[in-house]
Amino acid sequence: MDNAGLTLQAGTRALDISAGRQSTIVIDRSQVTARPGVLQAIVATGASSILITNNSTVSNANGVGVTVTRTTTGTDGSSVTVRDSSVVGSTRGINAAGYSTVNLDNARVEATAANGHGVVLLNAQAVARNNSTIVGGESGVNLRTEGGLTRTASLILDNSVVQGRTGPAILVNPPVNNATMADIQVLNGSNLLSGNGVLLQVDNNSTANMNVDNSTLVGDVVVSAGSTGTVQLNNNALLTGQLRNVAQLDANTGGKWMLVGDSEVGALRMAGGAVEFGAPSRFFQLNTNSLAGNGTFIMHTNFNTGETDLLNVNGNAEGNHQLLIAASGNELAVGEPIKVVHTQSGGARFGLVGNTVDVGAFAYGLKQEGTDWYLDPARKGPSTSAQAVLALFNAAPTVLLAETNILRTRMGELRFSEGKSQGLWMRSYGNKYDVAANSLSVVHI
Repeated sequence: MDNAGLTLQAGTRALDISAGRQSTIVIDRSQVTARPGVLQAIVATGASSILITNNSTVSNANGVGVTVTRTTTGTDGSSVTVRDSSVVGSTRGINAAGYSTVNLDNARVEATAANGHGVVLLNAQAVARNNSTIVGGESGVNLRTEGGLTRTASLILDNSVVQGRTGPAILVNPPVNNATMADIQVLNGSNLLSGNGVLLQVDNNSTANMNVDNSTLVGDVVVSAGSTGTVQLNNNALLTGQLRNVAQLDANTGGKWMLVGDSEVGALRMAGGAVEFGAPSRFFQLNTNSLAGNGTFIMHTNFNTGETDLLNVNGNAEGNHQLLIAASGNELAVGEPIKVVHTQSGGARFGLVGNTVDVGAFAYGLKQEGTDWYLDPARKGPSTSAQAVLALFNAAPTVLLAETNILRTRMGELRFSEGKSQGLWMRSYGNKYDVAANSLSVVHI
């Protein structure tokens, strides 16, 4: 049908539907099932719209669930909205071509075939919110390019999940010599799940930017040769995994990247974020071509063996950064500093959180030699734990002094009071002692 409207009301069961040129389709509490051999259960072209709502289902056991597209060479993309409903296809759940849009609200979209993609965006835009789920046999979302279009494909996930059962959660994989530009937003508790451990894969000379905000992700970001990938971590975002051939990582306020092995990133820009070098018992090296901004590096060092995490900047390093180092072992051997940061050039400054690192009974500092930073073998005094033991040693005399003063005062009142044998009387006594590492103050009450 063209330039027409179709509404399926509660309880309706229909076969495949095709609409074009500004048509409107409403599937309300109904079912649409494609006939065998039909490629698409519902297809809409030329600025048409589809609304699937109120526990409706659209299914195609042999092809695509829903396709929205434009007229040939036109910019009149179509739209599909799935609300509180599901779309299930074999090869693709939803296929959106140039200038089209996909809106998912508490919806489920799935492609069941082993090589299926839950949602395919060809220069199209998709927004999934409110506990929506996108699942594909291979990838959850596939961003591609249609023809010679240069329009950016866009995916926004807001409190939603994308899953690739055997492949990456998100795949940017256009045909050869047909590069794609993709913008991906992972927001507000959204999650990416994959069968091969890859959250985002970028291939065939494509460019992809992924922004993670207030979400926790576990997996790798893999960018093939000739392609470009960038990642931003903001607002309590946590990424645990490896970055492979990623051009740039931005760790902004509240964002943290946790390494799971030796890693490399082209440019590392810190704006209040953090990088953590994995578990305390494992030691990793992070290589980057440049470092800028200000942030925190959470590292581990074994003073007995000399094993340590290492931040290695092969190029220019700028900014002011803090090292939060957890040390194991007993004592740093005199004359054997441990390198924790190497920079090739630049004016970057590094300091220790708390100014020292505690190892056994002693605390150690950080020293600079050229453009490298080492844990200094010169002792800076007792460690925090040693100070606590010393404080406990002096606690007993302090308590005894307080009790003696109270007893002396009390006995003096009894002995020298003229009415000491004439009835009941009382008086309160108290002392307040503030004991710190380097001071003692007494207040008598």
